[in-house]
Amino acid sequence: MNDDTIGLSRRKMLVGLGAVGVASAGAGLGTTAYFNDTESFEDNTLTAGELDLFVHVDYSEDQGSYAQYSTPSGTFIDGNVVGGGDGEPLSIQVSDLKPGDSGEGEFCFSIVDNPAYMWMCGELTANDENGQTEPESDDDETGGDPGEGAGEIADAMQVTVSYCTDDGDGGNVVGDEIISGSLAEVMLALQAGVPLSGDGDGGAPLANRPAFEGVTEPFVDDVPNIAEQCVC
Repeated sequence: MNDDTIGLSRRKMLVGLGAVGVASAGAGLGTTAYFNDTESFEDNTLTAGELDLFVHVDYSEDQGSYAQYSTPSGTFIDGNVVGGGDGEPLSIQVSDLKPGDSGEGEFCFSIVDNPAYMWMCGELTANDENGQTEPESDDDETGGDPGEGAGEIADAMQVTVSYCTDDGDGGNVVGDEIISGSLAEVMLALQAGVPLSGDGDGGAPLANRPAFEGVTEPFVDDVPNIAEQCVC
């Protein structure tokens, strides 16, 4: 009878354990590959939501005994024209302006079908001298007729734009100021665009500012169905 013995050295044990580790790692990679998969979905489309903006306008001006003017009740703009359809763009013309004359306007919004972020924009398209009276020409020689860009009225007119809400009695409650200054200064700011906040916060940052809520229809029983915040 032979008394055979099996000898294990430290090196043989390390090699054996290393082989087990490699085999285990290989089994792990095989399992990972088994659960990896790729699927594709073809002919998909993403469509942005649609909306229809109605702007309800209530404007009036006071020129003392010379003239009084206001837009007809129920004036609204849809598709850049008054009343929508084949109407004309809203145009307000004021003549014989003088110190003490004033005007105010309220613009409220019906955003149909979806909420929306809104920006207010504008542009000063002309500021002509249009001739001078004798007293003015004695003091100012820079004018002309038409004197394009040489007029002073855009610098003389003062404008304040604010958020406002309906007070329920045909008037409005003026809230936070959006922008103010001369007509020239306000139009310059509006040329770059001023973001509006749906909650009427004049200091709201551009990022994460509240949107204006949407409505299902622009009128309910012939009454404008508007967002809470208007611009005055």
